[in-house]
Amino acid sequence: MHIIEVSTGELIEIEISEVVEKDFEIIDEEKYFFDWNEYKGSHKVYKLMISKEPQILGLMALREFQNEYRVEVSLIACSRENYSQSKRYDKIAGCLLAFACREAIKTYGYMAAVSLKPKTVLKEHYQRKYGMKSAGISLFLEGEGMLNLINEYSV
Repeated sequence: MHIIEVSTGELIEIEISEVVEKDFEIIDEEKYFFDWNEYKGSHKVYKLMISKEPQILGLMALREFQNEYRVEVSLIACSRENYSQSKRYDKIAGCLLAFACREAIKTYGYMAAVSLKPKTVLKEHYQRKYGMKSAGISLFLEGEGMLNLINEYSV
């Protein structure tokens, strides 16, 4: 997977891995917008980093609903310097969402779905940019929508 350095258009290789205890010590609310310690133990929290560099560029908390064949993105955020129009890197959130789709498919196969409840006014953005469908207050991806997102962000 790759993100894009906005100023140059260069593709930068990234890796996504589970947050470990030591990471929680450097993940602060000022830089990552939320108190991520609230998700310790109850969710799998993932970090997106440029390969072989220590800085965390994005975070995502996932929760599985086995009886529904669904993975919920409970929280997703880019670091402050990669948020809004002045961001340094693009495609961080898309890579995290594509990763969630891959994890859901690995776990639940063709029955898999990914959902999220936007915490801000981003509902229309998620629908437009990532092809998510509305289910009342939640958004979701399944089937072809998940595969399209994986294909788009796995390049």
